[in-house]
Amino acid sequence: MRTARRPVRSIAAVGAAVLVAWQAVAGAPVAAAAGTTGLTALDTAYTESFDSLVLTGTGTEATDTPAGWSFVENTGNTTYTAGTGSSNAGDTYSFGASGSTDRALGQVRSGTTNTVIGGRFTNNTGGTITSLDIAYAGEQWRLGAIGRTTADRLNAQYSLDSTDLSVTSSGTWIDIDELDFNPPVTAGTVGSLDGNAAANRTLLAHTLTGLSIAPGATITLRWLDVDASSSDDGLAIDDVSITPHGIPAGTPTDPSGAGAANPTSVTPGGSTLVTVTVTPGTNPASTGVTVTADLSSIGGSATTALLDDGTAPDATAGDGVYSATATVDVATAAGPKSLPFTVTDAENRSGAGTIGLTVTPLDPCEAADVTIGSVQGSGPAVTTTSTVTVQGVVVGDYEGASPNLRGFYVQDAGDGDAATSDAIFVFEGDNGNRVSVGDVVQVTGAASENQGQSQLSATSGVVSCGQTATVTPTPVTLPWASADAPEAFEGMLVVLDQTAYVTEHFQLGRFGQVVLSSGDRLRQPTNVVAPGAAAIALQAQNNLNRLIVDDASQSQNPDPIVFGRGGLPLSASNTLRGGDTIQGLRGVLTFTWGGNSASPNNYRLRPLGSLGGTSPDFQPANPRPTSLPSVGGRLVAAGMNQLNYFNTFGLGACTFGVGGAPADCRGADSAAEFDRQWPKTVAAVLKMNPAILGVNEVENDGYGPTSALAHLVDQLNAATAPGTYAYIDADTATGSLNALGTDAIKVGLVYQPAKVTPVGTTAALNTVAFVNGGDGAARNRASLAQAFEEVGTGARVIVNVNHFKSKGSACDAPDAGDGQGNCNVVRTNAAQRLVEWLGTDPTGTGDPDVLLLGDYNSYAMEDPIALLETSGFTHLIKTRLGPAAYSYVFDGQWGYLDHALASASLDGQVSGVGDYHINADEPSVLDYNTNFKTAGLVTSLYAPDEFRVSDHDPVVVGLELNAPVPPPVANDVSVTTAEDTPAAVTLSGSGGGGPLTYAVVDAPAHGTLSGTAPDLTYTPAADYSGTDSFTYTVSDGVTTSAPATVSITVTPVDDAPAIAIDYGQCVGSTSASIPLTLTDVDGGPYAALTATSSNQQVVPDRYLSVTGTASGRTLVLKTVRANPGTAVITLTATSGAASSTLLITVRQGGAANDTLTGGDGTDVLFGQGGRDTLEGGAGDDIICGAAGNDVVSGGDGDDVVSGDGGKDTVNGGAGADLLIGGDADDTLVGGVGTDFLYGQAGNDALLGGADADFFDGGIGTDTAADYSAIEDLGITAVP
Repeated sequence: MRTARRPVRSIAAVGAAVLVAWQAVAGAPVAAAAGTTGLTALDTAYTESFDSLVLTGTGTEATDTPAGWSFVENTGNTTYTAGTGSSNAGDTYSFGASGSTDRALGQVRSGTTNTVIGGRFTNNTGGTITSLDIAYAGEQWRLGAIGRTTADRLNAQYSLDSTDLSVTSSGTWIDIDELDFNPPVTAGTVGSLDGNAAANRTLLAHTLTGLSIAPGATITLRWLDVDASSSDDGLAIDDVSITPHGIPAGTPTDPSGAGAANPTSVTPGGSTLVTVTVTPGTNPASTGVTVTADLSSIGGSATTALLDDGTAPDATAGDGVYSATATVDVATAAGPKSLPFTVTDAENRSGAGTIGLTVTPLDPCEAADVTIGSVQGSGPAVTTTSTVTVQGVVVGDYEGASPNLRGFYVQDAGDGDAATSDAIFVFEGDNGNRVSVGDVVQVTGAASENQGQSQLSATSGVVSCGQTATVTPTPVTLPWASADAPEAFEGMLVVLDQTAYVTEHFQLGRFGQVVLSSGDRLRQPTNVVAPGAAAIALQAQNNLNRLIVDDASQSQNPDPIVFGRGGLPLSASNTLRGGDTIQGLRGVLTFTWGGNSASPNNYRLRPLGSLGGTSPDFQPANPRPTSLPSVGGRLVAAGMNQLNYFNTFGLGACTFGVGGAPADCRGADSAAEFDRQWPKTVAAVLKMNPAILGVNEVENDGYGPTSALAHLVDQLNAATAPGTYAYIDADTATGSLNALGTDAIKVGLVYQPAKVTPVGTTAALNTVAFVNGGDGAARNRASLAQAFEEVGTGARVIVNVNHFKSKGSACDAPDAGDGQGNCNVVRTNAAQRLVEWLGTDPTGTGDPDVLLLGDYNSYAMEDPIALLETSGFTHLIKTRLGPAAYSYVFDGQWGYLDHALASASLDGQVSGVGDYHINADEPSVLDYNTNFKTAGLVTSLYAPDEFRVSDHDPVVVGLELNAPVPPPVANDVSVTTAEDTPAAVTLSGSGGGGPLTYAVVDAPAHGTLSGTAPDLTYTPAADYSGTDSFTYTVSDGVTTSAPATVSITVTPVDDAPAIAIDYGQCVGSTSASIPLTLTDVDGGPYAALTATSSNQQVVPDRYLSVTGTASGRTLVLKTVRANPGTAVITLTATSGAASSTLLITVRQGGAANDTLTGGDGTDVLFGQGGRDTLEGGAGDDIICGAAGNDVVSGGDGDDVVSGDGGKDTVNGGAGADLLIGGDADDTLVGGVGTDFLYGQAGNDALLGGADADFFDGGIGTDTAADYSAIEDLGITAVP
């Protein structure tokens, strides 16, 4: 942890430091004189690009360098190497891109190799050079190390009398600080760089004045690599330009001189040799030179003569160096002195100059002193309480009255013991202001311990030694090796030689302090490991890996708060977030309190007020989120701890629930503060845009229009649109006042009605078993559960919000010491009761999808969370975000108390989860509070944005809910068809978890169904019109729907009336009377009946008559006897718009023997004279044989057959026939069917045939017979 300390020293000449490194190599050679190049004309630039250096391999100093240029290595090496900066080997280099002719002369100082590069330039202008314009490009071709604490550079020097470049040269070298090349790149990736790139290149220029370089004289320029430990940078020079200015040859010049004092510093009463080196005037040359100096400022003569006569103190006569001894008067004030001198020649020319001299006071620090380490010792206390004297450099200045530290820290060169601190605090009881950082002081005072910090009490015992010095900070690293390891660095100037992380800023606003850790922020042990031994071990590690960084005083509530990002003060726009980083922080390691017991004694690194210290440059390694974590899903549910959202203010002004006992209000102390709180809360909610928001720590004042929850929703709606947000009124929904208990705070649910709808029963778990958690008093807040249905999909989820008792509360069961804090038993019991309650379906929806949100005051690995997980809930943050997740910081340790857990059925419907890092990372002083803040801080630290509205980060969950599987539903169907017309019926069903099947429950009453469901055909009963219906169900194989009804409307049709022939009879030989029956199924008025003939020759229309009314009608037709042929009689029955026809074919023979055959319809056959054969054929026929012996056959159908005159054979044929023999001996055969046989006059033979027959023999002797037994025998009148 601790490296060897560097002794306190004054700033030393760079050349001396390089000489030490040069001489470190045994046998380092002295370089031979290098060649020179000429400066040929005044005011004309000499340039060198170094492009002649080798491109590859190696080159030699003697042959491969530009004229006048050379290098010297302490190893004696005389070759240089072409390179790109990729090598860290110590050497002289020709730097450039691979293969490029654009080269630069440079070096890498590494290991023991040290190189000097430069050139020697002779004045060949013929005049005297009085100034040189020097310009070049410094190029960095390699980055050798990052995180360095000492800068690497090329140090530029010149000499007017050196004969070579070597650091062991006997010449005098003068630094040209303006031409030092400091590498521009100190961070990034170690390795080669493009030195020609603008970012890696610096153009440097400076004019050397006060020169007097005579013609033929030489000036030497060189660049030395000043080592930065382990840096190995590749640095080079390129594009050198040197422009001489001066006095041309032959121009008269005045004499001049260069003054010097040796020694340059003298105490009062001491003496020094003052000299003036004269440059005689020219053209003509000076003669009779005299030099006088004004030494009155040190108590001497104003016209002191300086001589060049070889008489002491002058060393050599005639060498141009004029000398005198100057004695400083004892009363001379200390400080720098400028002693004027004048050079005069016999040609009445003169020149003037000054001799620099510093008068230093007599050493005030001559008293004997001891090392600070001998006072500190290696233990926790000083080794003596006696008065001691120490001497050192002031490394930390914190003087002045409290709240300053009332003293300073002084550090000496060290005693070589790494176990003892080399610094100590000097307490100034008189609140003096005696020192500044960097002062070398001697302190005499009594040693003691004050609250654990070693100190010397001194006021008059502080003596300035009259000089300043630097101290190299001692590197320290985290974690500490042990708890007492920082003691060895107490009071010292140290550097935290690593990247450190902001792990705590809770007291930044009050005490101006933050806590740093290494590697990352510290993790809350029980958030990442199991409680018990593992957590205790991790806590011990954490304790060693933290360091307070404090400001320069012990004041409380400072303004400004100096620790913000980028070295700038903290403000609402310049935060300092947890996880931000800083590297190489330096300061004094103090051991003090923060100014109050709330920030007790501890080691504190104080960068401000320390030697070389500045405001820490914290880097934004943890940027503020610009948007919500991407969680996907159609819905976002969020859990948000509101950190006491109260719209009631004052002590005793609130109540424990509605109508409860008085309680002190929490949150905002006034309406003015609340008007800063709620805008931040609203901003945070709107950024999340949750469909469902579970809140914690809302004032428990009911749900009325002035309640805190109503106020929040009102403000959300005012910022969006009316009705955008709503809240669950648990009291009204449950019918119970204070359904969520009588704690000062409660949980709540806010939602967006356009996205979700509350369904089921609003449920509150407020039993003693849950709220008390087995304790003797109420501890946990009542739990709230509500089912929500997604608008548009019907998908449902139950959201349950909880707030378990905190770890800092007092519960009956003591802290088990396993890392879980107080009340772990109460929280664990509550988790068990919660699981049991949720198992009873408290919302009554039967939905298994449950999301748990809220502040469980338990970290991820603790017992209550483990119980919920083993009960079937999936921890969404743990499984999706991993062990690095956090939403809360306590004591500089990060974890999450805010959880999101999903039931097994919901887990797969979670599209994402995230902690919205707007609170825990932010300093608490950026909140809405105004107390303990100056007017300036009230303004500068506040913004009405989402940051630091609470101390917990919200948890957001994306939900892609599965749409519910609806039960099968059979849909009602309506069908309309016309009378006697079949209709297609498609049954319809929906829902279900599988293919649907259909079943008819009640068949239609007035029709029939055919086909296969769901595609059926309904056929109404004949001539039916009206309504009908049938019912059916659908089933998915698991559930059968309720019956649905198919409603059928059969519309009536205007049916044509039916015409039927009721037998008929022949009336003579040319006429027939045919009874008709008209039937109108519509039940309307009876139809009109008309008759027309197709052949007016056979049956003129005038021979057609229709008589009768209602349904009974008679058609009488008559033929023209003389006209044989066929006529079709059309009977038309009309009823409304409908009509029907019946065709009767009339066939009439002539006087000859005719054969008349009827068709399939109704025929009327008139045989007339002759022996005729009349065959009615199919159909109901009327056959009139007329005179002659006719053979008459009715054929199929119900026939009226009349033989008329003649001896006829009448055969009825099939059908119910009426057979009339006529006058003569006739034979009547009934045939198949029920026949009526009427023989009339004559001896007739009546044969009945099959079926039941009725006989009437008429006049004459008749016989009756049947082909089988006679069924009936009756004598009856003709019908």
